[in-house]
Amino acid sequence: MSTVSHVSLIRFGYERFNEQDLDGVLALFNEDIEWPDVVNGGVLHGIGEVREYFERIFAITTVQVTVGDVIEIGDAVVAATYQQFYDLDGKALGQPRMVVNRFSFHGDLVGRMELTSQEDIPQEVRRRFRGV
Repeated sequence: MSTVSHVSLIRFGYERFNEQDLDGVLALFNEDIEWPDVVNGGVLHGIGEVREYFERIFAITTVQVTVGDVIEIGDAVVAATYQQFYDLDGKALGQPRMVVNRFSFHGDLVGRMELTSQEDIPQEVRRRFRGV
Protein backbone atom coordinates (compact mmCIF):
# COMPACT_ATOMS: atom_id res chain seq x y z
CA MET A 1 0.00 0.00 0.00
CA SER A 2 1.34 3.45 -0.80
CA THR A 3 1.90 6.17 1.79
CA VAL A 4 -1.01 8.18 0.42
CA SER A 5 -3.21 5.15 1.03
CA HIS A 6 -1.86 4.76 4.58
CA VAL A 7 -2.68 8.41 5.25
CA SER A 8 -6.18 7.88 3.83
CA LEU A 9 -6.60 4.75 5.93
CA ILE A 10 -5.76 6.66 9.13
CA ARG A 11 -8.19 9.46 8.28
CA PHE A 12 -10.88 6.87 7.55
CA GLY A 13 -10.13 5.18 10.88
CA TYR A 14 -10.74 8.41 12.76
CA GLU A 15 -14.05 8.85 10.92
CA ARG A 16 -15.10 5.34 11.98
CA PHE A 17 -13.96 6.03 15.56
CA ASN A 18 -16.04 9.22 15.76
CA GLU A 19 -19.06 7.19 14.63
CA GLN A 20 -18.22 4.58 17.29
CA ASP A 21 -18.03 2.02 14.49
CA LEU A 22 -15.81 -0.38 16.38
CA ASP A 23 -15.88 -3.08 13.71
CA GLY A 24 -14.92 -0.47 11.09
CA VAL A 25 -11.95 0.66 13.20
CA LEU A 26 -10.76 -2.85 14.06
CA ALA A 27 -10.91 -3.92 10.40
CA LEU A 28 -7.98 -1.55 9.81
CA PHE A 29 -5.78 -3.29 12.40
CA ASN A 30 -3.45 -6.27 12.14
CA GLU A 31 -4.54 -9.17 14.39
CA ASP A 32 -1.44 -8.56 16.55
CA ILE A 33 -2.05 -4.82 16.96
CA GLU A 34 -0.22 -3.05 19.78
CA TRP A 35 -2.25 -0.16 21.21
CA PRO A 36 -1.53 2.07 24.23
CA ASP A 37 -3.77 1.72 27.25
CA VAL A 38 -4.02 5.43 27.98
CA VAL A 39 -6.29 5.00 31.00
CA ASN A 40 -4.29 2.39 32.92
CA GLY A 41 -0.86 2.62 31.31
CA GLY A 42 0.82 -0.17 29.42
CA VAL A 43 0.15 -1.64 26.01
CA LEU A 44 -2.79 -3.71 24.75
CA HIS A 45 -1.98 -6.67 22.50
CA GLY A 46 -4.28 -8.05 19.84
CA ILE A 47 -7.71 -7.24 18.47
CA GLY A 48 -9.50 -8.80 21.45
CA GLU A 49 -7.85 -6.58 24.06
CA VAL A 50 -8.29 -3.47 21.91
CA ARG A 51 -11.98 -4.32 21.30
CA GLU A 52 -12.62 -4.67 25.05
CA TYR A 53 -10.84 -1.39 25.74
CA PHE A 54 -12.83 0.57 23.15
CA GLU A 55 -16.10 -1.04 24.25
CA ARG A 56 -15.44 0.17 27.80
CA ILE A 57 -14.56 3.67 26.60
CA PHE A 58 -17.71 3.87 24.42
CA ALA A 59 -19.87 2.57 27.29
CA ILE A 60 -18.96 5.51 29.53
CA THR A 61 -18.05 8.38 27.18
CA THR A 62 -18.26 9.78 23.73
CA VAL A 63 -14.95 10.91 22.30
CA GLN A 64 -14.87 13.40 19.46
CA VAL A 65 -11.60 13.49 17.54
CA THR A 66 -10.85 16.38 15.21
CA VAL A 67 -8.06 15.39 12.85
CA GLY A 68 -5.45 17.94 11.84
CA ASP A 69 -2.36 17.06 9.85
CA VAL A 70 -1.78 13.43 8.91
CA ILE A 71 1.64 12.95 7.35
CA GLU A 72 4.21 10.34 6.46
CA ILE A 73 7.35 10.33 8.56
CA GLY A 74 9.71 7.56 7.55
CA ASP A 75 7.84 4.26 7.48
CA ALA A 76 5.03 5.53 9.70
CA VAL A 77 2.10 7.92 9.61
CA VAL A 78 1.75 10.62 12.25
CA ALA A 79 -1.59 12.27 13.03
CA ALA A 80 -2.11 15.45 15.04
CA THR A 81 -5.56 15.44 16.64
CA TYR A 82 -7.69 17.32 19.12
CA GLN A 83 -9.78 15.13 21.39
CA GLN A 84 -12.74 15.99 23.58
CA PHE A 85 -14.43 13.57 25.96
CA TYR A 86 -18.15 13.88 26.76
CA ASP A 87 -20.34 12.02 29.20
CA LEU A 88 -23.30 10.13 27.77
CA ASP A 89 -25.50 13.21 28.29
CA GLY A 90 -23.19 15.34 26.16
CA LYS A 91 -21.45 17.23 28.98
CA ALA A 92 -17.76 17.91 28.31
CA LEU A 93 -15.35 16.05 30.58
CA GLY A 94 -12.30 18.24 30.93
CA GLN A 95 -10.82 20.45 28.25
CA PRO A 96 -10.06 19.47 24.66
CA ARG A 97 -6.54 18.12 24.38
CA MET A 98 -4.04 17.76 21.60
CA VAL A 99 -2.76 14.25 20.96
CA VAL A 100 -0.19 13.16 18.39
CA ASN A 101 -0.36 9.51 17.34
CA ARG A 102 2.24 7.54 15.39
CA PHE A 103 0.97 4.57 13.38
CA SER A 104 3.22 1.77 12.12
CA PHE A 105 2.00 -0.70 9.54
CA HIS A 106 2.27 -4.43 8.92
CA GLY A 107 1.51 -4.56 5.22
CA ASP A 108 -1.76 -2.77 4.57
CA LEU A 109 -2.93 -2.77 8.22
CA VAL A 110 -2.04 -0.81 11.33
CA GLY A 111 0.31 -2.89 13.47
CA ARG A 112 1.05 -0.41 16.23
CA MET A 113 -0.06 2.94 17.54
CA GLU A 114 2.10 5.03 19.84
CA LEU A 115 1.35 8.29 21.58
CA THR A 116 4.11 10.75 20.82
CA SER A 117 2.44 13.65 22.59
CA GLN A 118 -0.46 13.80 24.96
CA GLU A 119 -1.91 16.00 27.62
CA ASP A 120 -3.32 14.15 30.62
CA ILE A 121 -6.58 12.31 30.10
CA PRO A 122 -9.38 13.91 32.17
CA GLN A 123 -9.60 12.40 35.66
CA GLU A 124 -13.37 11.99 35.27
CA VAL A 125 -12.77 9.66 32.32
CA ARG A 126 -10.27 7.60 34.34
CA ARG A 127 -12.73 7.41 37.26
CA ARG A 128 -15.60 6.27 35.05
CA PHE A 129 -13.43 3.75 33.20
CA ARG A 130 -12.32 2.19 36.44
CA GLY A 131 -15.88 2.18 37.84
CA VAL A 132 -14.98 4.31 40.86
